[in-house]
Amino acid sequence: MFYHLFIYKLKILLRKKTLLFWTFLFPFILGLFFKLALGNIGAAFEFEPINIAVVNNEEYKLDTNLNSIITSLSSDDKNKIFNTKYVNEEEAITLLDDKKVAAYIIIKDKNPELRVKSSGIQETIIKYVLDQYYQTNDTVNNMIKFNPEVVKNGILNLVAKQNNYVLDDSNEKIDFTLNYFLTLIAMTCLYGGLIGLEVIKDYEANLSPNGARSCVSPIHKIKLLSSGLLAGFVIQIVILILLIAFLIVVFDVNINNHLPKLFLLSSVGCLAGTLLGTFVGVSNKKSEGFKIGLLIAVLMACCFFSGMMGSPQVKTMFDEALPLFAKINPINIITDGLYALFAYDTFDSYYNCLLRIGVFAIVMAILTFIFVRRKNYDSI
Repeated sequence: MFYHLFIYKLKILLRKKTLLFWTFLFPFILGLFFKLALGNIGAAFEFEPINIAVVNNEEYKLDTNLNSIITSLSSDDKNKIFNTKYVNEEEAITLLDDKKVAAYIIIKDKNPELRVKSSGIQETIIKYVLDQYYQTNDTVNNMIKFNPEVVKNGILNLVAKQNNYVLDDSNEKIDFTLNYFLTLIAMTCLYGGLIGLEVIKDYEANLSPNGARSCVSPIHKIKLLSSGLLAGFVIQIVILILLIAFLIVVFDVNINNHLPKLFLLSSVGCLAGTLLGTFVGVSNKKSEGFKIGLLIAVLMACCFFSGMMGSPQVKTMFDEALPLFAKINPINIITDGLYALFAYDTFDSYYNCLLRIGVFAIVMAILTFIFVRRKNYDSI
């Protein structure tokens, strides 16, 4: 009997064109808009080496320290800062006037000078490099004057050597646009609430003739409801798989690492979304239109507070201002859990989010069960 109820409800749900649009097509369309709007933003924030010119006169050749610094920062590796052209002074002036370089460096009377046409980020970076050179050079000269023995005992090598004591252990492939696509996955999970609402509608006598017939049927309510919820959950899982595949293959979103864990959290999210819809459906005796509007309003509010409709800073701001709501917001929970998979080396935050969304689903199931058992009708 359960199998026949499941298949029957599955066929009914698949024939609901409006329902399939919002749960299936709408996330794909929204993902397309995200890709069109955000596709090239990440490249806009990538650091590009700065074009500079160096007057390659005799004084520059004799200054081995500055020569070494410029050569190191112009090497073709991940630390490259400058695209350097070695020219004479006349060519350097021409390149600067034609805005082919941001600045040029010239040494006169053993003193490096920076020549620029305007001020900006690039010019500031070049000035910072020269300032570092000045400070190190002055320190070395003062130490030699104070104690010439430092030349022999190797202390100068310690001064010249710069160590980085901050270890960048973050994932270099993470960019801020990923949060939008992860929130899209979370939104798709919670849009299963529309399916849950559709399922519960057919078991409420005051909303449809099917609901009236279901209420007077000899089949237990829990069996009727669970078969419908399972059918809706299966549909949501299929939609989720297609969306994840679409994001990876078509949009080239970098979420193909940790796919089993991503799918696990998203699946629990789908269950939570479906049960949220059933809870909204049974928690009041209003019309079908009111219940749909209430569910959509709740989902949109959750999306907004999760940063889907603004910059990532919006999410951070609301998380700090409303910490309790951030902890129970299902879309926020799923988004944080998915992001933790790609941003952190440990899975502590992921498992924490998995537990929280699981508890949310259990709470929605318990509340749905309580309201279903307590519903009575004067007449059918």
